[in-house]
Amino acid sequence: MLKNILIGIGVTLLIIATGTEISFPPKQKLLYNPSASAPIGWYKLEDKSPLKIGDQVAAYAPDWARKLADERRYLPYEYPMIKTILASSGTQICASNNLVSVPNHPVITSLSQDSLGRNMPKLSGCFTLKTDEYFLISPDVQMGFDSRYFGAVAGKNILGKAKYLGNGKIAHGAKNGK
Repeated sequence: MLKNILIGIGVTLLIIATGTEISFPPKQKLLYNPSASAPIGWYKLEDKSPLKIGDQVAAYAPDWARKLADERRYLPYEYPMIKTILASSGTQICASNNLVSVPNHPVITSLSQDSLGRNMPKLSGCFTLKTDEYFLISPDVQMGFDSRYFGAVAGKNILGKAKYLGNGKIAHGAKNGK
């Protein structure tokens, strides 16, 4: 009798643990970035609060932009992008004729077409970032698919700050970890 009770408790705990793992999967702490819009390689995902201008983050674009990025093979749908916060809530962003202006920053150019000649989405007019919205860019890459094309990213789509760890390659000629 006691044996059956213990087995029942054990099975129940196993079911609860499995259900919890499925419902609340562990937060991923390492990310691999395959896109050239940020250094390719491994990133450590760190806490996202507080976020500030200049932070490099791992984030998901708005869903329509994620689908477009996946269809065009910029970045697989399930991968977050690595971008830098250029602006946050309360900032007015204006776009016209492939130029995007953000206060206190140089004007950013957006492209009409990607490297394969496909038309890029266009921002047009002015908008102000709402509470918990961010404008994310690839500061060092003109071809990056970022907020220049899809606009604001909601704070809920930001997974956390992204710290570059490296590409995992061993330098040619390195010996004994040096």
